Amino acid sequence: MNTEITNQAPLHHWARSLAFGATLLASAAQASPVEFANEVLADSPVGYWRLSEAPGSSRAVDASAEGRDGDYSTSSIEFNQTGLFGGDTGVYFDGSGPGRVVVPDAPALNPAHVTMEALVQWDGPNGFQQRILEKSADGGGYFPVYGFSIDDAGQVMVEISGTCMSIVLSNGALVEGAPTHVAASFDGRVIRIYIDGALDVEEEACAPSDLTTSAWDLALGNQAPRDRAFHGTIDEVALYGHALSPERVEAHYAALFGEPCDLRVETCGLPSAIERSETLVFDAHAYNDCDSGRSVDRVDLVVSGPAGLTLPVYDGSPVEVPSGGDASAPVRLKVPMGAPLGPYTVAVVLYRDGQVVDSSEFEVEVR
Repeated sequence: MNTEITNQAPLHHWARSLAFGATLLASAAQASPVEFANEVLADSPVGYWRLSEAPGSSRAVDASAEGRDGDYSTSSIEFNQTGLFGGDTGVYFDGSGPGRVVVPDAPALNPAHVTMEALVQWDGPNGFQQRILEKSADGGGYFPVYGFSIDDAGQVMVEISGTCMSIVLSNGALVEGAPTHVAASFDGRVIRIYIDGALDVEEEACAPSDLTTSAWDLALGNQAPRDRAFHGTIDEVALYGHALSPERVEAHYAALFGEPCDLRVETCGLPSAIERSETLVFDAHAYNDCDSGRSVDRVDLVVSGPAGLTLPVYDGSPVEVPSGGDASAPVRLKVPMGAPLGPYTVAVVLYRDGQVVDSSEFEVEVR
């Protein structure tokens, strides 16, 4: 089909008409825990404890390649809790006793930089700073090398000790009883906290430095030297000897819901048939249902059938569609008098960095 575009709306006009209220990622169908585990393992954790052992187990198996199994306490924990985000089982910590997993000290547990990650269901305050994970720096448990906790207000607390000790609190707070993905990283300079895959806060540490070291064991759900137990369920705990990028943290969270989240394109107002010399008019929409902005740097119309061609709609600097945003534009294709008759397929294709992000197609009869 030898067509031309008239009154073409460049993509940068799309972003001027944003309609919010699109479905958020959290409402998507949940996926197999295998997908989340694969994302975790792809980032080479120094330890990955899925906490899916059967009741009565004494060992918390390390699912990474490092073999750093931990030891369960004999009280104040309950196995076989419903896995968070549709995954396998987790472990409940009662928040009032010695419930913990202790992982013996090893050089890899004293990294220069760190990321801590877990799925948690916080069941409310207990008067203490509740540990998800901590490696203490002293026998009293007053100073951590790195610590990852929930305070009584439900805020995520991160403690980092280098040449000085830094404490950072999240802006957001966990909702009691709600499964939540939490992560925190330290890259030698900046501490970042993530809630459900999104960056919540980032702050400079008190001074640029590597982490200090300690011979104390690592503990999950508590401290090793004293009781500061978590109150609720913990699942899928991972520790990395480097700072994960925001993109990788988001990819881990997205894996809980199946395919990675990205822009999706839809077309509407579509006729089923058109005459030669008429103009085919329809609307194209790019929806962002993800928890952060997504960009597109090229849009094509691809026509196939008795004749075919590719028409550029936009090819330029990346255009950002914010979370929850809907960018739309009308598209017009004029059918020439000499176009072959028959059924055609018209597709709108979005690209980023030369890769297809999404496409939407429809059929139309030229008669």
